[in-house]
Amino acid sequence: MSKTEDVRNKSLGMGLGSDGRWGGTTKSQQMPESDEAAMLQDRLALLNKQEFLRAKSTAEVISLLQKLQQEISSASSSVRASAHEVRGYPVEVVTQLSTRLEVCVARCEDAAKRASDLFSQSQSIHAQMNRYHLALLFTSSITTSLIITSLFVVVPKLF
Repeated sequence: MSKTEDVRNKSLGMGLGSDGRWGGTTKSQQMPESDEAAMLQDRLALLNKQEFLRAKSTAEVISLLQKLQQEISSASSSVRASAHEVRGYPVEVVTQLSTRLEVCVARCEDAAKRASDLFSQSQSIHAQMNRYHLALLFTSSITTSLIITSLFVVVPKLF
């Protein structure tokens, strides 16, 4: 059995009895005072070592917690920056789209004004044609008949 196990068993009161089994009266209970002092020193050394290891592990835990806190801080600042960027993105997109929409609406308004002007011009021409179509028909009929009669009269005299 190792010295550490022996000290642990002794500290728990589980030493080997006089009959060779665990429990009962231990050798440490039968030892003289010098052996008890050595055993107490061993126990004290073991407790000191345990306390040192506990302090070391506590220091490691503290350093890991500090690293974790730094990583959480950097991650939260990254998330904040990303959220700000995401919040700003739709505003930029909406602004660009509204500008494009305004340009398109302005072009459509200009095209509508030109179409309205052309439509009003074609309506006025159509109205004038409606007013004068009988006069034009009559004038063109008379002109045509004069040309035909002159051809019938003038052309045979020429030959």
